[in-house]
Amino acid sequence: MEPIIIRNRRKSGWFYLDNEYLNGYAKIFGPVGTAVYVSLCRHADNETQKSFPSLETIASEIGV
Repeated sequence: MEPIIIRNRRKSGWFYLDNEYLNGYAKIFGPVGTAVYVSLCRHADNETQKSFPSLETIASEIGV
């Protein structure tokens, strides 16, 4: 599989999730892995696509 590219080309209050993730990787990572991916997408830098939210931030956002 190709590496996942986290996208965050958004206006404030919006973020994008790649269809390729939902069409393939989501089946591998399951619901919790997908929730983590959503959190990473939400925090990705618009230019570099890098995302470094803390474990505490991810856990709080996805309710675990």
